[in-house]
Amino acid sequence: MGRAKQMIETGKITSQADLLARYLPDGKAWNAKYVEDSNLRKLLEGLGKEFSNIEEQNEWLRRELNIFTTYDLLPEWEKHYGIPDDEGVFTVEGKTIEERRLNLYIKELMDGADKTEDWERIASLFGFRCKVYPAIEVSRFPLTFPILFTENPSYTIIVDLYDVLPPAEFPLVFPVHFGEYTASFIKKVFNIIKPADCTIMYNYL
Repeated sequence: MGRAKQMIETGKITSQADLLARYLPDGKAWNAKYVEDSNLRKLLEGLGKEFSNIEEQNEWLRRELNIFTTYDLLPEWEKHYGIPDDEGVFTVEGKTIEERRLNLYIKELMDGADKTEDWERIASLFGFRCKVYPAIEVSRFPLTFPILFTENPSYTIIVDLYDVLPPAEFPLVFPVHFGEYTASFIKKVFNIIKPADCTIMYNYL
């Protein structure tokens, strides 16, 4: 233990011992509560050390039980949320502590993403801009152009993606664009959070 850390620790113990001493009554029988090396003072300092340890443990728990501040338990949080995942959306290697904490936050959002604004918020955290809405909004009368035809609009979600290249997936749509910044990534994210009985249609704007 370094000298500075030892001084801080001693100061905490002394403060705790003084606090405990104030709860004891005054009088000759209790004068030793402030006398160094007295048995009563040693008892108070021993109790003070344990109270100090409890306080430190509480501070540690407050930090580690918060996904925005966790450090020691970060791997356990990631294991709980299934990070890294098989889809390659959430990874750990090469990421900073802040990026890994952001992954946890996004995972929490995804667990309860049942509104269109939730989807749009998640996409924005990954750097994508989009509009999400149910297909039924544009598949009923009065129809608006362009008219969208789907087999079951009640179970279809439309995602308008802005400023992003369509993924080079089959069937290919010409002209084909190849690059890292495509919609493939956000499509993986939305496939994770979409209801099992729903399909997603994408518009690239």
